[in-house]
Amino acid sequence: MTKPKNPKTIAGTVAAIRKILEDRQRWTKGAYRITVGTNVKFCLVGAARFVDGPFEKQAIEVIHDALPDRWKNRNTLGANQKESLIIDFNDSSSRRHPQILDLLARAQEIAKAKDKENKKK
Repeated sequence: MTKPKNPKTIAGTVAAIRKILEDRQRWTKGAYRITVGTNVKFCLVGAARFVDGPFEKQAIEVIHDALPDRWKNRNTLGANQKESLIIDFNDSSSRRHPQILDLLARAQEIAKAKDKENKKK
């Protein structure tokens, strides 16, 4: 898998994450990244880390902000609570691929608004 070029915005970073995960065969639960044959699979946070770049942290924040409220308020033990909540959401036994894409679509809208806000500054 080719690493995306560094996106220049938060929305560009979220779009790169979505591009990786839009193929069901590239999404996984329970690991940041795994390789099965020639196929590389990522969880939400793993895809964000793979995209990397200057907007990775902001992309994680907007993905967190796009989570349903019941997921944002859960207790986690991870050092980075936002990442831990995203991982919990991704790895939920009831989670399905279309829900991941829906979450990223909501995150994309939030990211566009944040990018627009940042341009004004």
